[in-house]
Amino acid sequence: MAEVTLLRKVLYLLTRGSGQLSLNLLPKNPRTGEEISVILLRDGVSHRQVPASHIHTLTDDAASMDVSSSFPSVSDQDVLRMMFEADGVVVL
Repeated sequence: MAEVTLLRKVLYLLTRGSGQLSLNLLPKNPRTGEEISVILLRDGVSHRQVPASHIHTLTDDAASMDVSSSFPSVSDQDVLRMMFEADGVVVL
């Protein structure tokens, strides 16, 4: 019988600006079976490099701060959907 590997989804909401403290709290190497996603909100949209593979920027916050980002943008509704789909949500 084949072993089933469950994927644990963890969503980080990064609300703080360019300070290293919040980035240091993000896991650098996810554990096996763990998917790490980050959404940049509020002052967090100013980040240019984030140690995660799934990174998004909240569209409204980037626009209000006049910040352009190379990360894909998401709406408020997308953020809510991602929060409900995650097994854990961490706000930094």
